[in-house]
Amino acid sequence: MILSVYCVSAGTLDPCSAYISLNEPWRNSDFHVNQSSSLPLCDSHMSGEWYRFTGMAGDAMPTFCIPGNHCGTHAPIWLNGSHPQLHEGIVTLPVCASFNNNCCQWNASIDVKACPGGYFVYRLPRPSVCFHVYCGRKRACQMLSRILH
Repeated sequence: MILSVYCVSAGTLDPCSAYISLNEPWRNSDFHVNQSSSLPLCDSHMSGEWYRFTGMAGDAMPTFCIPGNHCGTHAPIWLNGSHPQLHEGIVTLPVCASFNNNCCQWNASIDVKACPGGYFVYRLPRPSVCFHVYCGRKRACQMLSRILH
């Protein structure tokens, strides 16, 4: 039976090859929400799976404060720390949600792993409050590389 081939415990899969892509353009930290015309989005569907930022969403979570009303919502979530190195494996790091001019109005922890190939995967729990969205952003070294070439 074909289904039996795919019945593998989630604990044995490497998150670098078993992730869900987040590629929505509104996830990018440069995307601004117009409060009068845009309905803020919410990551209430997430429940601890592994994700990778790709495409127009960017390729990593930003590691600096993202102001409110960006990333498609009122309270964007950003990584409050540095991304891990490849040899570190899975690392638990703090995240913050910006709101009302407070860069860390809400905080939590996520798991992050550096993967061969230069990308990161993130185990993202459901935010405790709606109108929180995990942000993505192009890493500066990649943007500079594209400008120079």
